Amino acid sequence: MSGSTYTKTYDATVNVSSASIGSPIFENTSLKPSASSITVTAVYDSANVGTNRTITYTITIKTGTSDANNFEFENGTNKIEYRHNGTIRARELTVTLDILRN
Repeated sequence: MSGSTYTKTYDATVNVSSASIGSPIFENTSLKPSASSITVTAVYDSANVGTNRTITYTITIKTGTSDANNFEFENGTNKIEYRHNGTIRARELTVTLDILRN
């Protein structure tokens, strides 16, 4: 995979938001699985803040669909993974001392 690096603010999870993943683009074919037959997930290798964190993207053709019988990825299976780097930024905290509130 190429392109820009995904960045998120620390949220104590390894998850990449589904809105940030996007949809797979099937190249060199006019026939492709339906969108409802595909799942795409992405997770960081750690939930902790850091740069050059590995993100693993998994694209799966769902079993039990007609597309599962009609399509496979170049690795001969219904699932393929890609890795890409990402960044998790520190979450900014705002602190107020209770005694100073009044």
